[in-house]
Amino acid sequence: MVDDVSRIGNLPCALGLEELKSLINSGEYLTELNVCGSVAEISDNRVIKYGSKVTRSEAMATELIRKETTIRVPRVLSYTTNSSLDSYARRGYLVMEKLPGETLLEALLDITPAQKAIVIEDLREVVSQLRRLDDPRRWGMFGKSGAFHGGHFNFTRQDDRKAICRPQSPHAMADVRDFALASLRPSWRELYENSGRLAEMIRPAFVERESRFLHPDLRPENILVDETTRHITGIIDWACAGWYPPFWYHYVALKAQRSYSDGVDVNWRDIYQQVFPLYEKEVDGFSVLLEAAQAEGEDYCGREMCDCCE
Repeated sequence: MVDDVSRIGNLPCALGLEELKSLINSGEYLTELNVCGSVAEISDNRVIKYGSKVTRSEAMATELIRKETTIRVPRVLSYTTNSSLDSYARRGYLVMEKLPGETLLEALLDITPAQKAIVIEDLREVVSQLRRLDDPRRWGMFGKSGAFHGGHFNFTRQDDRKAICRPQSPHAMADVRDFALASLRPSWRELYENSGRLAEMIRPAFVERESRFLHPDLRPENILVDETTRHITGIIDWACAGWYPPFWYHYVALKAQRSYSDGVDVNWRDIYQQVFPLYEKEVDGFSVLLEAAQAEGEDYCGREMCDCCE
């Protein structure tokens, strides 16, 4: 994490807690409070994202993308926290530039074939730009010491708090598998560990492979497009950005598609299948185990946060 800090320099911290709270109270909510945080517009060109799971690493990742790629991302104007390690009491405050455009999710309601082609071309360039940051032997989130600090890994039954700061071993995919298995009750765990249909189903997902740097939730809600041309005007929400298996884009895109309806699902499928590499077997196996772990595991809420989650 020290190298990550030196890579982007110090984050701005121009606003105090009381001033931030005042801005929130006078602002206009853009999203309501959820597990990731709330977003409020505090001026014509500024927004603030705040909540218990808004962390320094999101600000750092956003600045990394801004400095080392040509992808349009919000400029970080201020980051601060109340410094509590209690995840109930803790609050992070991230003030950012507001980017123009509407979400691709809104655009997908009536997007034309010609506009889809524009989005596809622009999104391919975003993915290509992120490949500049590949570090094949590194795994986990930028600005943190491992992968399991939240996002899709916000569960555990393990008492070992050091587990969330992995994977850092040469066997990263095995770390991911073992972390998910450890959250299952023993009778369920046996179904995935012993030979059988479920064990065979998850095996392709956990073959050791090189990582890719990517946006961990690259779905239409986080892609901004021009309301007329449909060119991409920005990518938002870089929480948990870092190094993941190559099939991650497909996993997230498919999960998003299954939550949509009214033709949005079909339009999104038409786009992502022409942008992201497709890994059918890997995604199926990974989804089965991760969803079981999420259903069985305990959420981090109420636990003391680790030092790199400030």
